[in-house]
Amino acid sequence: MITLVAEGHTNQQIANRLAVSERTARTHVSNILAKLNLTSRTQAAMWAARNGLTNRDHRHQA
Repeated sequence: MITLVAEGHTNQQIANRLAVSERTARTHVSNILAKLNLTSRTQAAMWAARNGLTNRDHRHQA
């Protein structure tokens, strides 16, 4: 899920992707931020990039 946050998806988009409610997605995002001691989605994106969880060049994806 953190990769979806890092890619800039909204809570609604994450919910749709995971087939859960928007509230559930929001809760999970909040829990992830808290467990990683992060205060924003931007920090989560940076954390994901530093830990190799993002694809920095989307132009080459099929």
